[in-house]
Amino acid sequence: MACYGVTNIALSFVNKDLAQSGEVEIPPLLLAQCVATVVLMKLMAPAAKGEPRALRAFSQRMLIASPAALLYAVQHYTRMKTFVLAAVDVVLVARQLVPILCFAIERATGTEDNPQTTKSLACMGCIIAGVAVYARGKAEASDRGTSEAATTFAWTLALHLASTSVANVYTKHVCQRMHASQYTLAVNLVSIPIFLYSSRRHLVPAPGFGSLGGRAKGLAALSVVLSVGISLAASMTQKRIDSASFAVFSNVLKIATIVLSSVLDKDTSVTATSWVGIGAAFAGSYFYSKFRQDPNNAPTGRKAKSRTS
Repeated sequence: MACYGVTNIALSFVNKDLAQSGEVEIPPLLLAQCVATVVLMKLMAPAAKGEPRALRAFSQRMLIASPAALLYAVQHYTRMKTFVLAAVDVVLVARQLVPILCFAIERATGTEDNPQTTKSLACMGCIIAGVAVYARGKAEASDRGTSEAATTFAWTLALHLASTSVANVYTKHVCQRMHASQYTLAVNLVSIPIFLYSSRRHLVPAPGFGSLGGRAKGLAALSVVLSVGISLAASMTQKRIDSASFAVFSNVLKIATIVLSSVLDKDTSVTATSWVGIGAAFAGSYFYSKFRQDPNNAPTGRKAKSRTS
């Protein structure tokens, strides 16, 4: 858990620095992260036998993971793009809306297997109110940027939240039988050709990694190492704690990242109003996870199935 926490926080700052520097193109960086993750996971995994059954199972995992890989590509690309126009805290607070978007997607597609309760709906309202208060505080403190930049950021952030939410729902209902490490490996494998295609104009004419400055090289290499570390640490952490505890732990890390960002990053400005919104949003998210996992809070008259997030 400590390894996951450290790599998670560090990766947010490194990726933000890379995105805002403009020296490193995003698609090749994400491609390098995927390749490094696949190589290390294959080295750590026991050698698979070349039996038809094993090959068939591998092919099925690749097929199942393909939509998730496409969503993964959109999710991580848009997250990097948001760092160009905003501080780390904006993305982390906005991501508290993901459970609400997942609920809306499940309700619209008829895949909801655990009906909402009065308590969980109240938590949704708390999250929305918290994010709104936070956004108001940020708007009051912001005196930079143009309406065009704000619109671009809003669309990028919306696409990031949408791809993250759809990926979560798809993983829950389609990929839930896959082991966490198998899922991570499959998604990264399928993501390689996606990022390779999107990197083609950067890889062919450009001199590449060797043309970067020393600081950019170091940050790019560190980003790849941290990305691999966070994938492995997340898989190991999820083996040891349940999904509700993992969600709470992830939110604690987000708050720690926001606090560190407000102290260390001169571009991060969190007003008192925004802190109130952050507290409300994260409190709502915590109790939402708690109520959704607690069988005693299931709606009467219907047996709710366990939920994995």
